[in-house]
Amino acid sequence: MESKETRGASQDVAALALFVIDNSPAMMAYWNSDLICQFSNDAYADWFGKSRAEMKGIAMRDALGEIFMMNRKEIQGALDGEKQVFERAVRVADGSLRHSLMTYTPRFKGGRVHGFFVHVADVTPLKLAEVELKSAYAELKATQILLSDAIRENERVRIARDLHDVLGHHLTALNLHLDLALRQTLEQDQHAVSSKSLAISRDLAQNLLNQVRAVVAMERSNHVSDLRQALQSLCSAIPDPLITLEFASNAELQCPVLVHTIFSCVQEAITNCIRHARAKKLHIHLARQQDGIILLMVDDGKGISKDEQGHGLSGMRERVNELGGRMHISSQPDEGFHIHIWLPQKEGQA
Repeated sequence: MESKETRGASQDVAALALFVIDNSPAMMAYWNSDLICQFSNDAYADWFGKSRAEMKGIAMRDALGEIFMMNRKEIQGALDGEKQVFERAVRVADGSLRHSLMTYTPRFKGGRVHGFFVHVADVTPLKLAEVELKSAYAELKATQILLSDAIRENERVRIARDLHDVLGHHLTALNLHLDLALRQTLEQDQHAVSSKSLAISRDLAQNLLNQVRAVVAMERSNHVSDLRQALQSLCSAIPDPLITLEFASNAELQCPVLVHTIFSCVQEAITNCIRHARAKKLHIHLARQQDGIILLMVDDGKGISKDEQGHGLSGMRERVNELGGRMHISSQPDEGFHIHIWLPQKEGQA
């Protein structure tokens, strides 16, 4: 027979356990195999506006509403005896959206599942931090690509400058001396063979000088990054959302301003997709038309209303406008986000 002291100690332990459970920010509940709530903590009042008394005996379908249908697969998995761990975005009583980590742990008795324990943790701060981290990584990767291109460009300019300053100077001096020697030889009317050799040497020096100048000019102008490779590097570095890049064969560009503008627009679209759209997929299409370049970016995110359009995209619009281009945004809530950009391509900007 249980003593009074033992019963008192058991009651103290139960009261302490209930205190700990009720003061946990996570939702905790136990549902039997008929999906009827046997117990819940006070966190359900914060999340769903239902007290412990209101939760006891309630059917899971009635308690969770639309979330019940979203979680049908995991609920059945728990009833089949398999522990379920998954993430879900939950709309709570005050209308806000919380990102949750849910765990369903089945309880066995006599070899059968009698119900399952539910633990739902609010991981919204971690999810927001994850979004910011992905966005920062995308920006860092884009900056790294642009910096690498700038370093290569600076190196080409330095080499071109050195060629011009060192070789160009000496070749110019050599050409002047050879020309002077040729004139002196012709004036003295001596050594016709030497005069011919000097003339050939002068011509060779002049040709070499012209070639050096041509190389310098080419290196100074040939500083455009490989846009296709830069975009592929940027897109492949982002694990989420899944980005597909469709780069038409006629979209190769040599105009530095166009290349930089397109790259920056894609970078900003990716950042916007990560931070605001909550999209799973982003498709980027770049192609050349007769009168310009078309850049189309489409995601499957939450979309925005007309009043919200332009949020976070002002920099992209400014870049497009500076080149005389056009930018059109099409979006509705829950219908994704479409950005259509047209940039003029003038003669010589291929």
